[in-house]
Amino acid sequence: MFHIVLFFHFLGPPVNVTCNIFINSFGSITETPMDYRLNVFLRQQWNDPRLAYKEYPDDSLDLDPSMLDSIWKPDLFFANEKGANFHEVTTDNKLLRIFQNGNVLYSIRLTLILSCPMDLKNFPMDTQTCTMQLESFGYTMNDLIFQWLDEGPMQVADDLVLPQFVLKEEKDLGYCTKHYNTVE
Repeated sequence: MFHIVLFFHFLGPPVNVTCNIFINSFGSITETPMDYRLNVFLRQQWNDPRLAYKEYPDDSLDLDPSMLDSIWKPDLFFANEKGANFHEVTTDNKLLRIFQNGNVLYSIRLTLILSCPMDLKNFPMDTQTCTMQLESFGYTMNDLIFQWLDEGPMQVADDLVLPQFVLKEEKDLGYCTKHYNTVE
């Protein structure tokens, strides 16, 4: 006998997932491979009414990261990613917190190598803009919408310095809709 279990409700409005990123450290920004490395905390929040509870007295429950395999979570990925590592020392660097009303907070620590196409005609007096492109892998905007946290969508560690570069404020945080053709 074959059973299919659906973890996502496709008949209602899209699930809104609020994101913010805390940049913990920058590694190298390299001109030859045109990429940059950074260590981030990626935080995603959404509501899943199936996870709401009243029986437990606390406002929220911190669950073991192994429970992540048992709940629906967004399929966010970095479209300009060239390499990525999860952090597991001394334990998985993941946080799963569920609130009484069904709100879910999922935070994960990642080291990313992201592509940054550079125009080096005026090197070393050039200015580069390196992007971080976040997308859903399989859902459309009919099912899932990512949005930036209203306050502090992109945070940077206070002690972060880049000796050869000037880190400017983030710009153009917003929606960047892409259209992909899929094989049917």
